[in-house]
Amino acid sequence: MLDVTIQVNPDYRFRALVVHLKSKRPVPEMSQAAMRLEEARIVRRHAVRLLRAKPGVNLLLMGDLNDEPDSAALKAVRGREPPLLYPLPAVDRQGRAFTHFWATGGRRSQIDYLLVNEAMRAEVVSGGIGVADADGWNDASDHRAVYARFHAVDRDPAISQLVPGQAEDAAPVAQVPTQSGWVWVASLAGVVVVILIARRLGWYRRAS
Repeated sequence: MLDVTIQVNPDYRFRALVVHLKSKRPVPEMSQAAMRLEEARIVRRHAVRLLRAKPGVNLLLMGDLNDEPDSAALKAVRGREPPLLYPLPAVDRQGRAFTHFWATGGRRSQIDYLLVNEAMRAEVVSGGIGVADADGWNDASDHRAVYARFHAVDRDPAISQLVPGQAEDAAPVAQVPTQSGWVWVASLAGVVVVILIARRLGWYRRAS
């Protein structure tokens, strides 16, 4: 697990946890499902410690969790009681949520996620969540990138329209441009994380 703090601008930062849980490939030592669940519990305990130490921190957990949305591992990461983590409702342009394609078995599954805490979900930009589906996406990986855009400014969690416990199906918050710009985050297979910062045109000057 990678745990880093990203300082987007002088006034906005977030804590990023990047994880890659055990795959479903069998191993002789023990059940792959049991291994993945125990890893999920370790991640959850770490996230809870962070959020209880700094209740107002913006927390983004991302990566390849190698399990479906209703799995025990995902439920363990999300939590049953506060502080909760909310999976962002990412789909591609055709409304499909799958992030992994197993060519041998011809199976598509949703196993890659971006999850946010109560504070950071208020900063989600409307229409800024998705799953990459450009042509040739599987030339480099059997995973599809999950991405999201956030307002790079702390906002009141009370304005969030994501309903506790129903984050997957709820609408994201309304878009409110800020002079602090936006931050884009993308995760591919729990290994690659891309962060881009931009300001709204007209609110910055190009170097002459």
